[in-house]
Amino acid sequence: MKSKKIIILTVITAIITYSKPIIVRAATNSANTLSSTYAVNSTQSAAKISKDRAKQIAKDAFKNYFDITINDSTSNLRIDSRSSDFSGQGANGYWSISFNIDNGSNQSNGFILIDQITGRIINLSSYTYNIQDSGIKPVSNITEDEAKATAEAFLLKIAPEEFKTSKFLKDNQAKAINNQNFNFFYNRLDNNIPVYGDHISVGVDGLTGKVTSYSIQWTDNLNLPSKDGIIDEKKGADLVGENTKMSLFYIPSSDTLNPQIEKETKLVYSNNSDDSNTIDAKTGEVLNIDKLTGKKVKSKDITAEQKEEIYKNYKAAGKSEKTLSNDEAEEIAKEKLKLLYNKDFTIVSSGYGTRSSGINGNIVRTLDFSFNINNSSDDNNNHQICINSSNGEVVDIYTFNRFSNDNEEKFEPKLTSEQAYDKAIQIISKLYPEKIKEIKTEQKIIDFSNITSTSYPQSNIGFNFQRIVNGIPYKNDGVNLNFSAKTGELLNLNCNWEHSVSAPATSNIISSDNAKKAFLSNNIPELMYMLISKDIDSKNSEKETKLVYSINNSYYFNSTYIDAFSGKLLNYYGQEIDDNLNDFQSAIKGSTVEKEATILASNGILDTKDFKLEGNITKLQFIKMLTNVKNLDRYYGNTDTMDLKISTTIAKDSADYKYLQLAVNAGIIDNSGEFKPSDLVTREEASIYLVKLLHYDKIGKLKDAFNFQPTDKSFISSDYVGYVSLAKTLDLIDVDSNNNIRPKDNITMKEVIKAIYNTLQ
Repeated sequence: MKSKKIIILTVITAIITYSKPIIVRAATNSANTLSSTYAVNSTQSAAKISKDRAKQIAKDAFKNYFDITINDSTSNLRIDSRSSDFSGQGANGYWSISFNIDNGSNQSNGFILIDQITGRIINLSSYTYNIQDSGIKPVSNITEDEAKATAEAFLLKIAPEEFKTSKFLKDNQAKAINNQNFNFFYNRLDNNIPVYGDHISVGVDGLTGKVTSYSIQWTDNLNLPSKDGIIDEKKGADLVGENTKMSLFYIPSSDTLNPQIEKETKLVYSNNSDDSNTIDAKTGEVLNIDKLTGKKVKSKDITAEQKEEIYKNYKAAGKSEKTLSNDEAEEIAKEKLKLLYNKDFTIVSSGYGTRSSGINGNIVRTLDFSFNINNSSDDNNNHQICINSSNGEVVDIYTFNRFSNDNEEKFEPKLTSEQAYDKAIQIISKLYPEKIKEIKTEQKIIDFSNITSTSYPQSNIGFNFQRIVNGIPYKNDGVNLNFSAKTGELLNLNCNWEHSVSAPATSNIISSDNAKKAFLSNNIPELMYMLISKDIDSKNSEKETKLVYSINNSYYFNSTYIDAFSGKLLNYYGQEIDDNLNDFQSAIKGSTVEKEATILASNGILDTKDFKLEGNITKLQFIKMLTNVKNLDRYYGNTDTMDLKISTTIAKDSADYKYLQLAVNAGIIDNSGEFKPSDLVTREEASIYLVKLLHYDKIGKLKDAFNFQPTDKSFISSDYVGYVSLAKTLDLIDVDSNNNIRPKDNITMKEVIKAIYNTLQ
């Protein structure tokens, strides 16, 4: 059914040609579809659930839970046997089944993962869309509470017993841009004690209100130890605190809704002791393990002398910087590939590319070369190397992996974690010797060295050598490498390195002890069950369940960082965690815009700080809200070089000035005249801004396009009549009981909420 807005404007097209509304985008099938990261494996022979039985389970699941009928001949079914990447005790195989149904304009796809031994559904997702529907709204139709009720009703059907013994985990991180979906997580409880890593998750589409995804990690046959003899809760928490180490990091910080705003580097404290603050609840021993695998963690590094030797080689060789031609870049690419692979290869194609480099997103122009290794039997023989066109530096190397259609036997590794580390250092010494003193060479390694069976648990081995600035790790900059344990070869490499760094000094920061107090106040240590290697010196991977005290951070829903200057809690994006939510919810409770306000706030459009429902709104506040709405459009342009001709008191180097640039770029305000940020917005001014936001400016200029006759029409400014008339027609503003539009009255926050929500419908 078409909305009133669309019907009205369809009629108006007979009068004038106008631009489409900006709140539109093409549908994609990427949302909510769970990707499989399971390595193909020959588990089929041990399966108790046959391939045909798995297919029937899949058909029943999609019919019962999504009302989708799968037909063998028309649904493009694919069924694979895969091994598990889960950290639980079981080594079960899984049936991976996917489908795609093409009914012309209507498309449906789905994925299901089924345990080959138990028949349990491990992952389930479905996404249905109309490829001709470009009118997808950028915010949800339902609130988080409504979505949560839908999720829990679904769990009572698909996993009732597991759901009854689970605890809801609140996600305190900010929602990402262009995300109309809700995801809910539930941690497994046994004896009212969390089981680390075991959980259920459900995704709900905020537009349709329907479940789109489900997953469960649930370790079977847990042998739970008794609580008898464990140390008390306070002592356990104290031991976790004593072994929690807070370290300084530089991180990027930007508005999650408006990434162009507040691009800066923040100095923060973060927990740097995740492998050393797990305490055996019975002995009080520090376990020093990787929580997910339950394996021992150790560190590996090179000496200062080794670093100096690598750096000397760079100084002796030198390096000049110049813009490269395609031929010059190709020669450099060939030279680097010979150093890395020591094999013959063929350059297949070349082209130009760009990369966003570092925290500030500076653009790096590259020359990209696709290549194949000669005489290779590897199915993944499709690679790319990218050369920085300004200085000849290798920016990326990629191997485009894909799963084979055939089952692949388990393998004996050709590369251990320690050997991979040595190889990584060798590559860095060849490609980036000048950076060896500016990266964190110490790496934590999960110790798989005592496992000699062919069921090697680590197919890929990765390292992140973070950049060091002022002696502090600089997140997002550094050299990343990934190796295949099966072949011993380099799979992927990336060097992200900001040309010029602006990093805050470390003077006047809070102490690490105070940072730890702030961190532990939000990440409270608790008693939990955890799967841990039974004997770290054993040559098998058998695990046992232990009671431990630790921080239940497997989902990172609480504060990740502590601001090094203010001591405030920050989320993953470097923004302060919203502590105004309770006051905001109290302010809107029972109001006529409670649902609308909740939805706008959850999408980052509405600021909950110092919120007053009946208060007025300044021009700067209104512009910020509207640019946040506009930025929900993924095709929103960049404004870094925009020259404003507006007269304003806003400083050019401020985030507020960037909002002005965004508003001009969006067509919300004109790039001329004066902008007074503290002036309150009248109802007729709000009408202009809202109509321009929708790109209906040409219609707004038509004074007589509508038969709009409010009692106080004569009070509307002459140039604003068409805008106010159109805003009323689109339900963005309304008349009162006396048929007055009140054009000169200052608009209230309550009226703004209704107007913006209706704009998005």
